Amino acid sequence: FTETNRFQYLAYALVDNQTIDISGVEQVYGETVEAYEVQGRRVQIINPGLGLLVSPVYALSSLLGIEERIGVQSGDDDAVILYHGLVFALAINAMMAAVFVTSLWLILRWLGLTIRLSMGLAVGIGWGSMAAYYFTAGTNVQTAVETSLCTLAWLFVIGLDRGRRLPSPAFWSGFFLGIAILVNVPAVITTFCTFLYIFYRHRTKILSFLGGLLPGVGALLIYQWIALGNPFMDVPFSYF
Repeated sequence: FTETNRFQYLAYALVDNQTIDISGVEQVYGETVEAYEVQGRRVQIINPGLGLLVSPVYALSSLLGIEERIGVQSGDDDAVILYHGLVFALAINAMMAAVFVTSLWLILRWLGLTIRLSMGLAVGIGWGSMAAYYFTAGTNVQTAVETSLCTLAWLFVIGLDRGRRLPSPAFWSGFFLGIAILVNVPAVITTFCTFLYIFYRHRTKILSFLGGLLPGVGALLIYQWIALGNPFMDVPFSYF
Protein backbone atom coordinates (compact mmCIF):
# COMPACT_ATOMS: atom_id res chain seq x y z
CA PHE A 1 0.00 0.00 0.00
CA THR A 2 3.02 2.31 0.20
CA GLU A 3 2.91 3.40 -3.45
CA THR A 4 0.21 4.49 -5.88
CA ASN A 5 -0.51 1.57 -8.22
CA ARG A 6 -1.09 2.06 -11.93
CA PHE A 7 -4.87 1.59 -11.78
CA GLN A 8 -5.33 4.41 -9.27
CA TYR A 9 -4.11 7.14 -11.66
CA LEU A 10 -7.29 7.14 -13.74
CA ALA A 11 -9.46 7.03 -10.61
CA TYR A 12 -7.65 10.05 -9.15
CA ALA A 13 -7.95 11.94 -12.44
CA LEU A 14 -11.69 11.27 -12.64
CA VAL A 15 -12.43 12.10 -9.00
CA ASP A 16 -10.12 15.10 -8.53
CA ASN A 17 -10.01 16.63 -12.02
CA GLN A 18 -13.06 15.14 -13.81
CA THR A 19 -10.92 14.06 -16.76
CA ILE A 20 -9.16 10.99 -18.12
CA ASP A 21 -5.97 13.07 -18.54
CA ILE A 22 -3.61 11.80 -15.83
CA SER A 23 -0.96 14.53 -16.23
CA GLY A 24 -2.24 16.36 -13.14
CA VAL A 25 -2.10 13.16 -11.11
CA GLU A 26 1.46 12.47 -12.30
CA GLN A 27 2.55 15.85 -10.97
CA VAL A 28 1.45 14.75 -7.51
CA TYR A 29 2.30 11.03 -7.46
CA GLY A 30 5.06 10.80 -10.07
CA GLU A 31 5.04 9.71 -13.70
CA THR A 32 3.91 6.26 -14.75
CA VAL A 33 5.61 4.53 -17.67
CA GLU A 34 2.30 3.07 -18.82
CA ALA A 35 0.98 6.27 -20.37
CA TYR A 36 1.52 8.32 -23.50
CA GLU A 37 0.38 11.62 -24.94
CA VAL A 38 -2.48 11.67 -27.42
CA GLN A 39 -4.47 14.71 -28.53
CA GLY A 40 -2.69 16.81 -25.93
CA ARG A 41 -3.57 14.50 -23.01
CA ARG A 42 -1.67 11.88 -21.04
CA VAL A 43 -3.61 8.62 -21.44
CA GLN A 44 -2.77 5.32 -19.80
CA ILE A 45 -2.08 2.34 -22.04
CA ILE A 46 -4.16 -0.02 -19.92
CA ASN A 47 -7.86 -0.77 -20.04
CA PRO A 48 -9.87 1.62 -17.85
CA GLY A 49 -12.09 -0.88 -16.05
CA LEU A 50 -10.37 -1.02 -12.66
CA GLY A 51 -9.93 2.74 -12.52
CA LEU A 52 -13.62 3.21 -13.31
CA LEU A 53 -14.71 0.59 -10.77
CA VAL A 54 -12.76 2.10 -7.87
CA SER A 55 -13.59 5.72 -8.75
CA PRO A 56 -16.99 5.77 -6.95
CA VAL A 57 -15.32 4.53 -3.76
CA TYR A 58 -12.68 7.29 -3.89
CA ALA A 59 -15.36 9.84 -4.77
CA LEU A 60 -17.40 8.87 -1.70
CA SER A 61 -14.27 9.01 0.48
CA SER A 62 -13.43 12.45 -0.89
CA LEU A 63 -17.00 13.64 -0.36
CA LEU A 64 -16.78 12.58 3.29
CA GLY A 65 -13.45 14.40 3.64
CA ILE A 66 -11.62 11.33 4.94
CA GLU A 67 -8.35 12.07 3.11
CA GLU A 68 -8.31 15.63 4.47
CA ARG A 69 -8.76 14.39 8.02
CA ILE A 70 -6.02 11.79 7.64
CA GLY A 71 -3.64 14.37 6.18
CA VAL A 72 -4.33 16.90 8.94
CA GLN A 73 -4.01 14.38 11.77
CA SER A 74 -0.90 12.64 10.45
CA GLY A 75 0.76 15.60 8.75
CA ASP A 76 2.10 13.15 6.18
CA ASP A 77 0.96 12.51 2.60
CA ASP A 78 2.21 8.92 2.87
CA ALA A 79 -0.65 8.21 5.27
CA VAL A 80 -3.15 9.20 2.57
CA ILE A 81 -1.39 6.96 0.03
CA LEU A 82 -1.51 4.11 2.54
CA TYR A 83 -5.22 4.72 3.08
CA HIS A 84 -5.93 4.76 -0.67
CA GLY A 85 -4.02 1.52 -1.10
CA LEU A 86 -6.06 -0.10 1.66
CA VAL A 87 -9.31 1.12 0.09
CA PHE A 88 -8.26 -0.28 -3.30
CA ALA A 89 -7.36 -3.63 -1.74
CA LEU A 90 -10.71 -3.89 0.04
CA ALA A 91 -12.85 -2.63 -2.84
CA ILE A 92 -11.12 -4.56 -5.64
CA ASN A 93 -8.77 -7.28 -4.38
CA ALA A 94 -10.81 -8.59 -1.44
CA MET A 95 -14.19 -8.25 -3.13
CA MET A 96 -13.11 -9.97 -6.34
CA ALA A 97 -11.40 -12.78 -4.41
CA ALA A 98 -14.67 -13.38 -2.54
CA VAL A 99 -16.64 -13.24 -5.81
CA PHE A 100 -14.36 -15.83 -7.43
CA VAL A 101 -14.38 -18.34 -4.56
CA THR A 102 -18.13 -18.00 -3.93
CA SER A 103 -19.05 -18.24 -7.62
CA LEU A 104 -16.83 -21.25 -8.23
CA TRP A 105 -18.16 -22.97 -5.09
CA LEU A 106 -21.77 -22.49 -6.22
CA ILE A 107 -20.97 -23.68 -9.73
CA LEU A 108 -19.42 -26.88 -8.39
CA ARG A 109 -22.35 -27.38 -6.01
CA TRP A 110 -24.88 -26.95 -8.81
CA LEU A 111 -22.92 -29.45 -10.88
CA GLY A 112 -23.44 -32.04 -8.15
CA LEU A 113 -20.32 -31.97 -5.96
CA THR A 114 -20.58 -32.13 -2.18
CA ILE A 115 -20.34 -29.01 -0.03
CA ARG A 116 -16.90 -29.88 1.37
CA LEU A 117 -15.42 -30.94 -1.94
CA SER A 118 -16.80 -27.87 -3.70
CA MET A 119 -15.43 -25.53 -1.05
CA GLY A 120 -12.05 -27.29 -0.99
CA LEU A 121 -11.69 -27.03 -4.75
CA ALA A 122 -12.87 -23.42 -4.86
CA VAL A 123 -10.50 -22.27 -2.13
CA GLY A 124 -7.62 -24.37 -3.46
CA ILE A 125 -8.03 -23.15 -7.03
CA GLY A 126 -8.44 -19.56 -5.86
CA TRP A 127 -5.36 -19.69 -3.68
CA GLY A 128 -3.19 -21.62 -6.10
CA SER A 129 -3.98 -19.71 -9.28
CA MET A 130 -4.83 -16.18 -8.16
CA ALA A 131 -3.31 -15.40 -4.76
CA ALA A 132 -0.16 -13.97 -6.32
CA TYR A 133 -2.27 -11.39 -8.14
CA TYR A 134 -4.51 -10.49 -5.21
CA PHE A 135 -1.64 -9.89 -2.78
CA THR A 136 0.05 -7.30 -5.00
CA ALA A 137 -2.43 -4.56 -3.99
CA GLY A 138 -3.36 -3.79 -7.57
CA THR A 139 -0.12 -4.14 -9.52
CA ASN A 140 -1.16 -7.32 -11.36
CA VAL A 141 -4.76 -7.68 -10.26
CA GLN A 142 -6.30 -6.91 -13.69
CA THR A 143 -6.25 -10.51 -14.93
CA ALA A 144 -7.54 -11.85 -11.61
CA VAL A 145 -10.50 -9.45 -11.67
CA GLU A 146 -11.28 -10.50 -15.23
CA THR A 147 -11.27 -14.15 -14.13
CA SER A 148 -13.55 -13.41 -11.17
CA LEU A 149 -16.07 -11.59 -13.34
CA CYS A 150 -16.05 -14.34 -15.97
CA THR A 151 -16.59 -16.96 -13.26
CA LEU A 152 -19.51 -14.95 -11.87
CA ALA A 153 -20.95 -14.70 -15.39
CA TRP A 154 -20.77 -18.47 -15.79
CA LEU A 155 -22.49 -18.94 -12.45
CA PHE A 156 -25.57 -17.46 -14.11
CA VAL A 157 -25.09 -19.64 -17.20
CA ILE A 158 -24.90 -22.79 -15.06
CA GLY A 159 -27.90 -21.59 -13.09
CA LEU A 160 -29.81 -21.21 -16.35
CA ASP A 161 -28.78 -24.72 -17.39
CA ARG A 162 -29.76 -26.25 -14.06
CA GLY A 163 -33.10 -24.48 -13.84
CA ARG A 164 -32.17 -22.36 -10.83
CA ARG A 165 -34.56 -19.53 -10.06
CA LEU A 166 -32.23 -16.67 -10.86
CA PRO A 167 -33.47 -13.26 -12.06
CA SER A 168 -32.64 -12.80 -15.78
CA PRO A 169 -29.59 -15.13 -15.78
CA ALA A 170 -28.71 -14.53 -19.44
CA PHE A 171 -28.75 -10.76 -18.94
CA TRP A 172 -26.56 -10.87 -15.84
CA SER A 173 -24.16 -13.28 -17.51
CA GLY A 174 -23.73 -10.78 -20.33
CA PHE A 175 -23.51 -7.87 -17.88
CA PHE A 176 -20.59 -9.31 -15.92
CA LEU A 177 -18.80 -10.39 -19.09
CA GLY A 178 -19.20 -6.84 -20.39
CA ILE A 179 -17.57 -5.49 -17.22
CA ALA A 180 -14.82 -8.11 -17.63
CA ILE A 181 -14.13 -6.74 -21.13
CA LEU A 182 -14.02 -3.21 -19.69
CA VAL A 183 -11.40 -4.43 -17.20
CA ASN A 184 -9.37 -6.51 -19.65
CA VAL A 185 -10.23 -6.74 -23.35
CA PRO A 186 -9.03 -10.39 -23.78
CA ALA A 187 -12.22 -11.34 -21.89
CA VAL A 188 -13.86 -10.99 -25.30
CA ILE A 189 -12.68 -14.55 -25.99
CA THR A 190 -14.64 -15.92 -23.02
CA THR A 191 -17.57 -13.74 -24.03
CA PHE A 192 -17.60 -15.13 -27.57
CA CYS A 193 -17.50 -18.71 -26.29
CA THR A 194 -20.34 -17.93 -23.88
CA PHE A 195 -22.34 -16.37 -26.71
CA LEU A 196 -21.97 -19.55 -28.78
CA TYR A 197 -22.99 -21.70 -25.80
CA ILE A 198 -26.12 -19.66 -25.04
CA PHE A 199 -27.00 -19.50 -28.74
CA TYR A 200 -26.76 -23.29 -28.95
CA ARG A 201 -28.45 -24.19 -25.63
CA HIS A 202 -30.78 -21.25 -24.89
CA ARG A 203 -31.39 -19.48 -28.17
CA THR A 204 -34.39 -17.55 -26.89
CA LYS A 205 -32.15 -15.88 -24.27
CA ILE A 206 -29.55 -14.54 -26.70
CA LEU A 207 -31.02 -11.02 -26.96
CA SER A 208 -31.08 -10.76 -23.17
CA PHE A 209 -27.42 -11.83 -23.09
CA LEU A 210 -26.45 -9.24 -25.70
CA GLY A 211 -28.39 -6.58 -23.81
CA GLY A 212 -26.37 -7.36 -20.70
CA LEU A 213 -23.14 -6.75 -22.59
CA LEU A 214 -24.09 -3.17 -23.47
CA PRO A 215 -23.16 -1.30 -20.24
CA GLY A 216 -19.59 -2.63 -20.00
CA VAL A 217 -18.82 -2.66 -23.71
CA GLY A 218 -20.52 0.71 -24.18
CA ALA A 219 -18.43 2.27 -21.40
CA LEU A 220 -15.25 0.93 -23.01
CA LEU A 221 -16.18 2.28 -26.45
CA ILE A 222 -17.03 5.70 -25.00
CA TYR A 223 -13.73 5.81 -23.10
CA GLN A 224 -11.76 4.87 -26.22
CA TRP A 225 -13.65 7.45 -28.25
CA ILE A 226 -12.79 10.19 -25.73
CA ALA A 227 -9.19 9.03 -25.24
CA LEU A 228 -8.26 8.20 -28.82
CA GLY A 229 -10.97 9.63 -31.05
CA ASN A 230 -11.80 6.12 -32.24
CA PRO A 231 -14.14 3.91 -30.17
CA PHE A 232 -12.83 0.74 -31.82
CA MET A 233 -9.13 1.42 -31.14
CA ASP A 234 -8.13 -0.64 -28.10
CA VAL A 235 -6.14 1.58 -25.73
CA PRO A 236 -3.19 -0.79 -25.05
CA PHE A 237 -2.74 -1.74 -28.72
CA SER A 238 -2.99 1.87 -29.90
CA TYR A 239 0.38 2.48 -28.26
CA PHE A 240 2.22 0.29 -30.76
